[in-house]
Amino acid sequence: MTRRRKHRSAHPGPAAPSQPEIGLVSIPLLCCLLGAALFVYEFGGNKPTLTNEFLALEEAVAASAYTAYQLDEREQSAAEKLRRLQNAARLAALQDEVTALLEQHARLEAQQQDLDRLEKLLAEIEAAQIQLTDLQRQRDQSRAATTSLFGGYNGQYVLIECLAGEIIVHPQQRRIPLRDFYAHRDWLLGEIDRLGYVAIAVRPQAWTQDSFAEIKPLVQTHLAARRAAGQTIAHTDFPLKNDAPITPYLPPHL
Repeated sequence: MTRRRKHRSAHPGPAAPSQPEIGLVSIPLLCCLLGAALFVYEFGGNKPTLTNEFLALEEAVAASAYTAYQLDEREQSAAEKLRRLQNAARLAALQDEVTALLEQHARLEAQQQDLDRLEKLLAEIEAAQIQLTDLQRQRDQSRAATTSLFGGYNGQYVLIECLAGEIIVHPQQRRIPLRDFYAHRDWLLGEIDRLGYVAIAVRPQAWTQDSFAEIKPLVQTHLAARRAAGQTIAHTDFPLKNDAPITPYLPPHL
């Protein structure tokens, strides 16, 4: 049995005093205090009272060291939790910022789409304005040409449009193939007599050996016969391009 145990069994001491309040101290400092206590115990004599006090101090120091260790562990755990909470808070803030940026991006994309649609609409309006201006110019030219063609005449007339292999009689828009022309001959000449004016518009493919060559002699013979009978019928012939509209030359509606 060691000297420490002999003293404990032979001289049971009074109850150990309560542990001193040493606060949070570092473990190295506690170890130094513990070593100093052991040194005094080993080399300080054989007085039981002093030995028991140092043993009690040793136990108090050890208990305080363990308590300090636990507190240090708790402090580290609390610090780790705090760090995690701070990281979580930063992550949440970043997520909110990302969400806000995505929403702003969506708004900007919507605005860009609106701008693209607006630019497309403006381009369509500009193109329509150019087309309208061109149509108005063509209309004015056609009106001027029509006025010059008919000498300012604004009344009704029969308009015969000569095409390849057929004619179209306006304003009735009656399409008559050349092979069926003589079935409609009397009707056409009757319309010319009724309105007192006939105009023949000739497309390029109808000039030579086609509908114009068939219609022109018939109309001239009929007009000459009417003049002999005392009725004067005005007559106009004019060329018309393939892509030129017939609309500007149509007679006014009845």
